[in-house]
Amino acid sequence: MANQTRFFHQSESIKIAYQILDNGNQETKNQIPLIMIMGLNGLKEDFSPLSDELARNRQVLIFDNPGIGESQQPIETSMTIEDLAKVVFMLAGYVKWKRFCLLGYSMGGMVALTAALNTSPGFKIEKLVLCSTTSKTIFSEYIEGLKSFDKQSFTPEQKKKFVLKMLEINFAKEWIEANPSVYAQIVESEMKSTNRKSPAVIVKQTQAIDKFDAESEINDILIPTLILHGDKDNLIPIYNGEAIHRRMSNSKFVALENVGHLFYIEHPGSAKIIGAFLASED
Repeated sequence: MANQTRFFHQSESIKIAYQILDNGNQETKNQIPLIMIMGLNGLKEDFSPLSDELARNRQVLIFDNPGIGESQQPIETSMTIEDLAKVVFMLAGYVKWKRFCLLGYSMGGMVALTAALNTSPGFKIEKLVLCSTTSKTIFSEYIEGLKSFDKQSFTPEQKKKFVLKMLEINFAKEWIEANPSVYAQIVESEMKSTNRKSPAVIVKQTQAIDKFDAESEINDILIPTLILHGDKDNLIPIYNGEAIHRRMSNSKFVALENVGHLFYIEHPGSAKIIGAFLASED
């Protein structure tokens, strides 16, 4: 599966790193492609293996949000949820995808909702998948913790303690207890990946989330929508997904049992649920 990182140069100082996952079959290219939007503090690679599974049946574009991972953006550049939604359409235009499905996870779900409400002329979002997200910012210990990220000079031990605290909020306690070896690998991976995440950019992402509120507008979205939410999500509790479902008349809601915020790790079967929705005629 092709996964070479490429770059879209939005300007001289801004470039967005992306990958197009493709199994190489012509039939895959004939399907409506999917763009996946990562959440706060996340890298495009974090979507694996979900992104790889979905790419078995269609082309899938994953990317690093501005200033995160391999993407570059000056810290003084504006970063609102609306700004991030515009990046989606610029990327889609760059790869010549006028019609596509859109999946947003956590903060990425906020971006996906905003993109659906402000679709750029000439583009059409065929289907929407909203995962572990909300239509209005909420207070959380995780967000508050990340706001202080750039104010602290971590020793290795302090860094690990901070990472553990943040991860514990993201996972269902039952999953951590049932998967200790996998969780240990995730902790190690997260410790390494913090070097690819600018603390200042993470703070700007949290500030963008703080200002997000599309609650009164989302009833205007008529795009066929799948909403996935773990019933043990401590970061964005499940009632947020249920509230989106109540407001969006053309939506389907799936509660994932004993699953926390990181549904794509905790519930491997989520790829089949999403894939079936994308392949359906609804």
